[in-house]
Amino acid sequence: MNYKGGRLLTNGFRVLPVRMSRQNFAVRHIFYKPNRVRDTLNNLPRDRTLFVINVPPYCTEECLKRLFGNFGQVESVHIQQEADEQNKSFDLVKRTKKWGYQEVRIVFEDPSHLQKAMSTDVEKPLYLFKQNDIVSGIKKWAFEYNASIPNVSKMQSKVEKFLETYDTKTEEEMQQLKEEAGVPDDEGWITVTRQSKVPIIKRTSGRQKKLQEKEKKKRSEKQLENFYTFQIRQSKIEHIAQLRQKFEADKHRINLLKERRRFKPY
Repeated sequence: MNYKGGRLLTNGFRVLPVRMSRQNFAVRHIFYKPNRVRDTLNNLPRDRTLFVINVPPYCTEECLKRLFGNFGQVESVHIQQEADEQNKSFDLVKRTKKWGYQEVRIVFEDPSHLQKAMSTDVEKPLYLFKQNDIVSGIKKWAFEYNASIPNVSKMQSKVEKFLETYDTKTEEEMQQLKEEAGVPDDEGWITVTRQSKVPIIKRTSGRQKKLQEKEKKKRSEKQLENFYTFQIRQSKIEHIAQLRQKFEADKHRINLLKERRRFKPY
């Protein structure tokens, strides 16, 4: 897509043509406009701040200060990797963020510098770097990949240091447990540790099975009785029936005793 330098685009963006260096002839375009939308950087002065998009990912703060220093003295540069929610609605922002470019806020020292940036038509591309010493493309990816591989000697040193610290800490804990074994505290309690003199019963498969059977038997014996309303009602009915049965049996036994004690002379 071709853009004319200084041209006013949709949503008030202006175009700034740039080249990577004098040795590079590819022209890229940076878009900027006054920062009027409230975003995560609310403390920035609105009358001195530029909202810049389509900034290549390899552009540094020094590079941007030099680039926008053509319009006036730059006070600070704020680079954002993620777009703000308010700015995501702009189609131009969506496209540039999709391609991996950055958002930047440029703060000038004076409001007149921002006005100059908005009124100046830049026809000739500006240079991002003085020399073509920037690494990009497949060379950049290869450099980042190689940099992500840790140094073997440094990693070995870190591992040995960690293991040495761990062994020292473990030895101190074991020594402390040995000292505390069998020694009562202020309230008379004795802390049982692995270093205690009490023998530890090994958990074999047979012993584990016996413990499970014992626990199962204990659970079966410990059933909830008279927990629900219908259980309480049924238990009362059974209790009354047992009392009636007992009453009839006692009545029958008393009659038998009376008959045996009755006098029969002939």
